[in-house]
Amino acid sequence: FAYAVLDCRPTDTSAAVHLFVGRRSDSEGGAGWDGWISQDVKDHLSEASVTIHPYGAFDTKLSGILSGMVTDQKEEKNLTVMVEKTSCSVAIADSITASGVAKLKETETVSPVENFKSIKNEAEIAGIKSAALKDSVAVVKFLALLTEQISDNSNELREAAVCDTLISYRKSLDGYIGDSFPTISSSGPNSAVIHYKPETGSDQERALSTDEMYLLDTGAQFLDGTTDVTRTVHFGSPSDEQRRCYTRVLQGHVGLAQAIFPCGTPGLMLDTFARAPLWNDGLVYGHGTGHGIGAYLNVHEGPIGIGGGNVPGDIIRSNPRMQAYYLEPIEAGMYVSNEPGFYKDGEWGIRIESDIVSEVVPENDSNEKSSLFPYGRTGNRAFLRFQYMTQVPMCKKLIDISLLNEGEIKWLNEYHKGVLEALTPLLGNDGRALSWLQAETAPL
Repeated sequence: FAYAVLDCRPTDTSAAVHLFVGRRSDSEGGAGWDGWISQDVKDHLSEASVTIHPYGAFDTKLSGILSGMVTDQKEEKNLTVMVEKTSCSVAIADSITASGVAKLKETETVSPVENFKSIKNEAEIAGIKSAALKDSVAVVKFLALLTEQISDNSNELREAAVCDTLISYRKSLDGYIGDSFPTISSSGPNSAVIHYKPETGSDQERALSTDEMYLLDTGAQFLDGTTDVTRTVHFGSPSDEQRRCYTRVLQGHVGLAQAIFPCGTPGLMLDTFARAPLWNDGLVYGHGTGHGIGAYLNVHEGPIGIGGGNVPGDIIRSNPRMQAYYLEPIEAGMYVSNEPGFYKDGEWGIRIESDIVSEVVPENDSNEKSSLFPYGRTGNRAFLRFQYMTQVPMCKKLIDISLLNEGEIKWLNEYHKGVLEALTPLLGNDGRALSWLQAETAPL
């Protein structure tokens, strides 16, 4: 995380910016705290009137910055600092008031900056599509390699080590900057730990096996976009319970992907699309269904979220942060994740995550009727649907086709057909990846 303070007082020079970066343990005057920032970056920021401070100095520096802001003010002696009630910490609020020159004004409204960022323009959406397609190539090559090597027992593959292989595939792609977060590579009981992080040589790290579920949650930063994708696979023969639970998660994923809803519908209501198939089997998962994603920015970005179905209503009613997050209206151009799951503690876990962008459903016109609204829509709000960005197939051996309805089978077959058509030209002469892709995208 980072903090930025903008001093926008009218002066003869450009406005000053104070940027706090690094780790919480970093402090002003600490040796080498900024060693990870190149000199070129430092020079560029300095020319732009940006002063870099260590992250850990924010509490102490903020008061001085605020005091400096009132130096040139002749009439009003105090600043008013607006803070979002749902996201401002007590520590930050205390730092502001401790300056002695500023008073707080709490607001329930979301920062306009967050709203501007959350609605992607045409150029950003085009970049997101490009990034998702490139990253899907890397993930498909990676899963194909794992499937081959684990099946023939050619060598032991461990959770942490295989992440380097995925990075190597990404490094060959145009515009790759780095991963958007540390990859969750988890096998067997570790896949039931939602935010598991593999550590090389730790007691918890496991070898991948034909006998266990494997969950991969990973993402990348490209110059044209940010990705976040999760696929759960089995390299051997899954149990009937695993297949049923996976299929229920898949049905929830497809349900949200197919959703059509009025513009402005909050994520709390969309959450039911994803949870209903699991609820039918008495299954729940203890995390949100979707989060906002930046355009070559934070992989978790506000102010929107899809979720709330995992907690009782009285908790949401008493929690302003939850209310703000799950009641934020979904508008056209918002980039979010779709990630229902299920976790059997101590045994295995399942999550399916893809990236989606909301778009307006085309209206009927006088010349041609929309196939979605054959007799036109009612009300004064446009309807939205989701564009599906991620191009990585689902795990066929984990799907219990008997549980799927005709519409779900149709959606999956059409999706897999599109994945095959999109990725085949990009896999080049990688016969292993192409063979794996053809098998996984064959019609149900």
